[in-house]
Amino acid sequence: MLDTNAVTLRAVFESDGTCGILPDTVMQNQTLTLDCSPYIASRDVVVLPGVTMTVDPGVEIHFPPQANLWILGDVQMNGTEQAPIVLKNMITDETWGGIFFKNTTASSSMSYVNVVHASAGSNRLYFPAAISAYHADIHLDHLDLTEVNDNPVFARFSDVVMTNSRLRSSVTGDCINVKQGYAVVENCTFEGGIQPDMDAIDYDGVTGGVIRNNLIHDFRGDNCDGLDIGEQCQDLLIENNRIFHCFDKGISVGQQSTATMRNNVIAHTAIGIALKDESVANVEHCTLYGNQQGVSAYEKNPGHLGGSGSITDCIVSNASVDAYVFDSYSGLTLTRCLSDLDSISSPGNWNTDPHFVNPTRYDFDLLPNSPAIGLGAGGSNLGSVSLPVYDGQPHLMISEILYNDTLTATGEFVEIYNPGTTAVNLAGYTISAAVDYTFLTVQP
Repeated sequence: MLDTNAVTLRAVFESDGTCGILPDTVMQNQTLTLDCSPYIASRDVVVLPGVTMTVDPGVEIHFPPQANLWILGDVQMNGTEQAPIVLKNMITDETWGGIFFKNTTASSSMSYVNVVHASAGSNRLYFPAAISAYHADIHLDHLDLTEVNDNPVFARFSDVVMTNSRLRSSVTGDCINVKQGYAVVENCTFEGGIQPDMDAIDYDGVTGGVIRNNLIHDFRGDNCDGLDIGEQCQDLLIENNRIFHCFDKGISVGQQSTATMRNNVIAHTAIGIALKDESVANVEHCTLYGNQQGVSAYEKNPGHLGGSGSITDCIVSNASVDAYVFDSYSGLTLTRCLSDLDSISSPGNWNTDPHFVNPTRYDFDLLPNSPAIGLGAGGSNLGSVSLPVYDGQPHLMISEILYNDTLTATGEFVEIYNPGTTAVNLAGYTISAAVDYTFLTVQP
């Protein structure tokens, strides 16, 4: 029987100053202390202009689904390695909104903060990431953004410094995208996935920015880059980065951008460094290994011309198609460069094996007998210098090929070798061109 007297109740929690309840509007300077943790938000929390919210080490803040933290003033979240600050949903493994900096009145800092299962704002034009900034100044250090449910970081018309942080993405988009602002990304680790159009770092319209000492790996979806530089970025410094296993490009520079690249290692991409759309780059002491093309300058969009680069003291090794290549709209100037594929016609360059220590295990230091030793400017070695060895699993390798030459009774075969320590499921792998075969199941 229908109860016509039924009443629907909606619980609304408002702060009365009780410890552990986070007010919806922070109207005066407030410190969240460990003795009141965890703090519970009932809906969106807004820090008003001119107001500072300070969060002590070890504090947890729990948000309901779709709720956001809006920073119009500033926030100082300063955890420690032993006592990080945690922002998460109040229900385990559930998604909440994100942290949004908008027209902030002071610089904000987040250090040793774990952001768990954050997503993005409803207005994705301005707030499409777990941490989004619009006309803000933010410093992010030692953040763990490996368990977010959307893009990790997005900033527009903002100054962003991100250091010593870990980011992972599982969606189409970028781990960090900075548009029309200033940015430094340094000492960070980026891990990708298999979704299409996913880049680790995307700078658009950034002037004087820095990308330094980062590890970028496994952006394996279609059209995925390690670094995507565009929209007239100017005077970028890209140095000491290790970029591995990106489906498309290690570093892509386009749309009339300029950059200096120094001491980078790029391995196992379609194109190691791509220069296009009237972009100009100086590339110095870089090592490129196992890419389809090493350095490529070309016209991507008809009428936008190609790219140009000055390539100095670099090594391109084990490229499957071309080491250094440019089309009629582009140009590369090679000075003291080495390749084990192309016969480099320009004087002062070499065509020989560089003799790496162990490229299969990502150790690109030079052996004592390497011909690349001492050939660089001022007696320096060619290629990158003393970057840490990446500890990821090496690629599968074709180790032996036997064709039917009528001289033996053995049939034709291709032997595949796994030099790593982890089993690889071959389902979906394809051998193409000379042989056409797709692995359907894994044989015991």
